[in-house]
Amino acid sequence: MPAIEFEVVCSKCGKGLCGTVKVEHSRWTTTISLPPCEKCIENAYDDGHSDGYDEGLSEGYEAVLEGGSDDA
Repeated sequence: MPAIEFEVVCSKCGKGLCGTVKVEHSRWTTTISLPPCEKCIENAYDDGHSDGYDEGLSEGYEAVLEGGSDDA
């Protein structure tokens, strides 16, 4: 079987991921798998946190404008 050389990078940020690539060979196929880039996972977490905060703030602001208060 011929050898194939390739470089693996994150499609979002371009970080090299060669150290995290897992290659599995079976009789008929070769499977290449890798986890998401740590930087992109962290960014997605931060984006989700910010989106949740903004949504909660917006809902609270709308409730105050409508005169509703859960403090009573």
